[in-house]
Amino acid sequence: MDARALWGSGIGRYTREIVTGLASLGGFDAIRLIGAPKELDPFVAGITSTVKMEVVALKGGRYSPIAQAGWMALTAGSDIADVTLFPHWDVPLTELPRRSVVTVHDLIHLRVKGAASAARRAVARAMIGHAVEGAARLITDSAFTRGDLVDEFPLAEGRIDIVSLGVSELFSTPSQPLSAASADIRQPYILCVANRKPHKNLAAAVEVLSRLVPAHQTLRMVFAGERFAEWKRTLARAEEMNVADRIVDLDAVSDEALHALYANAAVYLHPSRYEGFGFPILEAMASGAPVVASNTTSIPEVAGAAAVLVDPDDIDGMVAAVARLLDSLAERKRAAAAGRKQAALFSWRKTAEQTRRILLEAAGA
Repeated sequence: MDARALWGSGIGRYTREIVTGLASLGGFDAIRLIGAPKELDPFVAGITSTVKMEVVALKGGRYSPIAQAGWMALTAGSDIADVTLFPHWDVPLTELPRRSVVTVHDLIHLRVKGAASAARRAVARAMIGHAVEGAARLITDSAFTRGDLVDEFPLAEGRIDIVSLGVSELFSTPSQPLSAASADIRQPYILCVANRKPHKNLAAAVEVLSRLVPAHQTLRMVFAGERFAEWKRTLARAEEMNVADRIVDLDAVSDEALHALYANAAVYLHPSRYEGFGFPILEAMASGAPVVASNTTSIPEVAGAAAVLVDPDDIDGMVAAVARLLDSLAERKRAAAAGRKQAALFSWRKTAEQTRRILLEAAGA
């Protein structure tokens, strides 16, 4: 398995959970993790495995020419494994190892206007196309992403398995105190967890806050996640609407702190315009937070009937949905119970079991 992104955010979480699950389930003589030994060795030492775990050194991170050269050396003349899993479409540009399985989480680079420059979009299209052409099997996290992939690359049809992602068991346990996340947060607050990119539509969340403040004068909004250039524009909009002093701005935080944020939020708001899956929605539900989310892309698949789903451009609808939850303890309890039930349908164990089946089928092809 390509494990170069072991400690990345979304792809890193996926890599760690899949490796841990496959190591526990067994069914392989050995699992070889390809990447930086200084990252992989401690990780391997900390997991329980029923099979032999090996680390194969490969220099260079994601999208790295150094890594591409390393792949050429690794695959020259012989198979590196009976089946190789790539957790992302950053695959060897010369030739994929035989019997490769590639996971495509989303097509944001291609499908979201402004998400990438023309040059980056062209590179992404070429790399994804190469991955699609060379893979024995493909995995997507949702039916929505499967549709995107077939639409952009018809050659993928017939080789795609939909394997939903999981939610860490941590989020179903009692949380730490809110102070574990930040000493600056006072309740009640609305929570948004996202990398601060344009398609996350966080300006809409700020607009929702501004409209709710007259009737909820102690209300605040907490944002957590990696910051990008778009965030400065969102903060400027908050200044214009006189709600900047009600915003708590946190960077990416630990899972334990994130769990505390979810568990103590009055409402979790996810106004995103595009998701390949939507980790935070499940994490919020598992933690007991009532959820209001967009009704677009993969979100309805993840949220089911447990969240209030609203068009991402319908600010009035978002305001009404959040207000209804803020104003009714009974509604919040009902939504929290429905969310926990929905989140329980997703587990990393199921994800690993389905992935193992696909890998074993590909290895025997």
